[in-house]
Amino acid sequence: MKIIHCADLHLDSKMESVLTSQKARERKNEILMTFLRMVEYARKNWVSAIIIAGDFFDTENVSLKVQNLILDAIRQNPGISFLYLRGNHDCENFLYTMPDPPENLFFFAEEWTKYDFADVSICGVELTKENSSTIYESLQLESRKKNIVVLHGEVVPDTSMPGELISLKKLAGHDIDYLALGHLHTYKEGTLDERGVYVYSGCLDGRGFDECGEKGFSLIEINEGVLTHHFVPMSSRILRHQIVDVSNCENTAQMLKKVQDALISVDSSDLVKITFVGDLSLDCEKNLDLVNQYLEQNYYFGRCKDLTKTVVPVEEYRYDPTLRGEFIRQVLAAAIPEDQKASILHMGLAALAGEDFDS
Repeated sequence: MKIIHCADLHLDSKMESVLTSQKARERKNEILMTFLRMVEYARKNWVSAIIIAGDFFDTENVSLKVQNLILDAIRQNPGISFLYLRGNHDCENFLYTMPDPPENLFFFAEEWTKYDFADVSICGVELTKENSSTIYESLQLESRKKNIVVLHGEVVPDTSMPGELISLKKLAGHDIDYLALGHLHTYKEGTLDERGVYVYSGCLDGRGFDECGEKGFSLIEINEGVLTHHFVPMSSRILRHQIVDVSNCENTAQMLKKVQDALISVDSSDLVKITFVGDLSLDCEKNLDLVNQYLEQNYYFGRCKDLTKTVVPVEEYRYDPTLRGEFIRQVLAAAIPEDQKASILHMGLAALAGEDFDS
């Protein structure tokens, strides 16, 4: 038997935090298509069930387009059971309120709900402040079966706090073979006890630069009483954040070369964020607009953030009689934050030299 464990799809998310309106629409469609590609993967690979461990949607209001495509994907695959557990972003959405939900769509509730597939049992519960302290003692599983438990929240070694925190200690010893988790947007796995493991599938497709790297789902396989699992990449694009140290660079050309070296193996279809770090001399010619233009022209999306520090050799300018020296002394003596001084010095010196500067 094969089972897909996915979570945190956040379909129909606005996607406008860093993207243009056009690319936000494109990414919304791409993330929706990633879900449909996963369903197609399930159909072609004889997957019996798809577990959605929370945050299927981003808000209660789901567009009609998304509703129709989701329902069609479920109805056109009657041989696949879709098991949906709501997360902290899920509300009473259309799947819950529609009068005739698909026969192969199943829900979990605020008490343990179990679905049996021959010698495999899939059991889940929606966590609330009211039930979070009682779910552990009420979990009853048959040790002879392969047991998959579905929860949405953050795991901790132990907790007495209500809400989205899940106690691994209290779940240990309950005959769980695979704890299917949602809420963390990065793939992660660990040992639950001598018998079982816990797995965060991560999100299916990245939406922002807090969701970098390859995304996908976990494929569970049960053969002759043995349960195994592995990560299957599925994302349409990869978001990448590169820290680039440009210490001792003298100009934009040298900084741009470091960017190119850092991104040499990155596909042009990816979304890229560069963060410059390091110490730069006061005379360094730095044009971030040019770096951003390079990223925009060579990748689906790109942006650059500057966290470099400008090193000012104070002694060199203490007695400099030129306008440049006087300007530097005035800025250094001003009662303003150090990071603002560096920015003012950079712009002022560029202006004195008759050059363009980044605002």
